Amino acid sequence: KFNLFTFIIIIFALGGAVYAAYNYIYLKISAVKEPVSLSFAAVRQVAAGEEFYYILNYKNEDKVAINNIEIKVTYPDSFIFLSSDPAPAKNNNIWQILSLDPNRSNLIKIKGKLTGPLDKNEIILADMTYQPGNFSSEFKKSASFETKINDLGLNFSFINSSSALVGE
Repeated sequence: KFNLFTFIIIIFALGGAVYAAYNYIYLKISAVKEPVSLSFAAVRQVAAGEEFYYILNYKNEDKVAINNIEIKVTYPDSFIFLSSDPAPAKNNNIWQILSLDPNRSNLIKIKGKLTGPLDKNEIILADMTYQPGNFSSEFKKSASFETKINDLGLNFSFINSSSALVGE
């Protein structure tokens, strides 16, 4: 009975060790995160002609710096560009960043307005190309965001008198 009891305990201990190794080693290796993230933040619904900001966040989550970063934004057809911080390098839609250190992030604030028909969905796209510091190839990351025009942005008010006389 003692040998059987010892054998069962050893089997449970070995089974627990295999389970722990699977969870802590294999699952962590297969759950590798993206080295670079790119995302938009903005309001989901705007009135036509209303000024608002698209905020483009980019982050280096890798252990090495990334270099030669170029971010190209494709605006919706009805988007009117007003300004951005930082200023674009070319054509109000291309930003060039020399490098971004590991575990650092930055953002681009794009100010503009949408004009178009009511209930139209407008999609903004961003493509980021970069080169990791320890690699000679160029990589690409993309992001998109959808904004809906929910109001025409026009308000009419009629002011009239409740009575009128002939000739007035």
